[in-house]
Amino acid sequence: LKDENGKLLSDESIIDQCKLFLLAGQETSATGMTWILYLLASHPDIQETLYKEIISTFKKDGDDDDNDDALLKMMSTGPSAVAIDGMKYLSQVIKEALRYRPPAVTVMRKCEHDDKVLGDCVIPAGAIVYTSPWVVHHYAGNWTRPEEFDPSRWATIGTHEEASSSSSSSASLSNTSNTTTSTSSSSSSSYVQPGAFIPFMMGSRNCIGNRFAMLEMKAVIALLVRRFQFVLPDDHPVVAGVPKPTLKPVPRVKLQIRRRRRDTK
Repeated sequence: LKDENGKLLSDESIIDQCKLFLLAGQETSATGMTWILYLLASHPDIQETLYKEIISTFKKDGDDDDNDDALLKMMSTGPSAVAIDGMKYLSQVIKEALRYRPPAVTVMRKCEHDDKVLGDCVIPAGAIVYTSPWVVHHYAGNWTRPEEFDPSRWATIGTHEEASSSSSSSASLSNTSNTTTSTSSSSSSSYVQPGAFIPFMMGSRNCIGNRFAMLEMKAVIALLVRRFQFVLPDDHPVVAGVPKPTLKPVPRVKLQIRRRRRDTK
């Protein structure tokens, strides 16, 4: 194997890349979905609101059968990506879970050049800088009631990435029409300030798979909640997040899973 410059990769480099793929591509998504299911089980009213949206979306997408054959077909084909991406409350739930319990607790970066920040504070070239999405996401200066899991907060705000996407769409339309209209799927009236919501970090070194990860979580959670109800046992202890290195739930999450029976009349 060679790098982009044609230089052979060492065994150590290949192993490091494999570790990165496993940690960044699988571990974070699995951890994130674990927290989502736990939070839904802890807030049954939020889970039922999400369930109603999912059922409505599946009906509109022509996939409302409720038998095992239909389930197998659905798992292989699923609802369309457009239908999944259009589930507004599902997006709110996932974004709030990523804010409330970000899988990546801390991220480090190496400073390439001397940089002055926060007044006269100088970060020298070569210094390792640690950033914590957990701290940023729970900072009261950025969020109202930061210690509360509340997906509805995202009904009126969007992410900085959505703002950029909306601007790009508008700019594209302005080149072909005298009327500029945003085509963003978000109905947000305002956006979170840059750097306040960073589950995938930001800038040129942000997570390259952030869009895939979001779609993956939406698809999996939609399929699971459509079919099953997740219930937190009465004697389940309070679950805390411990960095290992992703945010692991401690003690382990143990949920009761009940198959949903819907009225087909």
